[in-house]
Amino acid sequence: MSFSNKAIEALPQAQSIPLTPISPLHAWFCLVMHTLVFAVLAAVSAFFLWQPWFDLVFLRDVAPYTLGATLVLFVLFAGYRFVANRKLAYGVREHDITLRAGWYWRSITTQPLLRVQHIEVERGPLERRAGLATLALFSAGGELHTLSIPGLTLARAEALRQFVLAYKAEQHVDQGASDV
Repeated sequence: MSFSNKAIEALPQAQSIPLTPISPLHAWFCLVMHTLVFAVLAAVSAFFLWQPWFDLVFLRDVAPYTLGATLVLFVLFAGYRFVANRKLAYGVREHDITLRAGWYWRSITTQPLLRVQHIEVERGPLERRAGLATLALFSAGGELHTLSIPGLTLARAEALRQFVLAYKAEQHVDQGASDV
């Protein structure tokens, strides 16, 4: 067997991978969650600032401006996250899974299935209520997930999980046969 290391003329493009958008419900779910967090923070800060026992007059004078600036930042952040979540898409190929994320700051992440060590379908209580799930792929050598696909229906997340597990089992059998 001879070693070869030929130059590649045309590199494959990640942008040419056919992608499937996640559930549009995920963007609305995240928007509602951001709104609830902002509402709680605004209510707590308003409660403390307008109490008679809170004696820092300077803070009472700037509180409307602070709440206004926080509202503007919330609208910008939540608006960006809403649009960015609607742009989330994933693609499944024979040997890898790709996730495209972001609206202004874009990223494309590809996880080879051969490197997957662990896979989870995650569902918090609010995600269960919305009928959504997150598929988390853990790669070799990392303690955190390498690729996380949020906003999937439970059926789709379970189907993708089964696909990855079947791929891993097939590779294990193929590798065992080649070792003999």
